[in-house]
Amino acid sequence: AAAASASPPVAALAGDAAVLFDPAQPAQIATALLRVWTDTVLREDLIRRGRARAAGYSWERTARAFQQIYLALANG
Repeated sequence: AAAASASPPVAALAGDAAVLFDPAQPAQIATALLRVWTDTVLREDLIRRGRARAAGYSWERTARAFQQIYLALANG
């Protein structure tokens, strides 16, 4: 289970598997952490969603994505 910054790159990675908060708002950070720590149903749901998101990532997929970037850069 996770609480994460709502900044675009982090939010995109976390997707629906985290409680998002504005990193400039300490009260939001505290509320997000408290929810994850105290809400068992929410926490279990976030864990399930996080595992599902993680399953979509692999070293092979990452390597292929970087290969495509490198090839695009090399070919102009």
